[in-house]
Amino acid sequence: MKREIKFRALCETDEGIEMVYFEPMTFDNGLWFQAMQKHINEHISPPLQFTGLKDINGKDIYEGDFIKLHEYGDDVYKEVEFRNGSFCIHGFNWNKKTAEVIGNIYENPELL
Repeated sequence: MKREIKFRALCETDEGIEMVYFEPMTFDNGLWFQAMQKHINEHISPPLQFTGLKDINGKDIYEGDFIKLHEYGDDVYKEVEFRNGSFCIHGFNWNKKTAEVIGNIYENPELL
């Protein structure tokens, strides 16, 4: 199965600071990404890549997201990271059936 490749970044737009999603566009010898219907004045965060997974509510899970996992009767809160060539949750086995996106490191830094 082929994983969908897409990104998002926190950006300053003409409407203010917001998370902007980028769609892939192909050209002769490669791939580039274009912001979806937004004029970007400045990137505030680096590009955050889609993991290819969705949470229990069907929401896309991106690098930098905070997720809540319900395991063994407890709620555990973790950040999705990209390390050593793969997406992971440091120090935890990821069961996507219980994962719920609750925010991200740029829009909700208080969750750190």
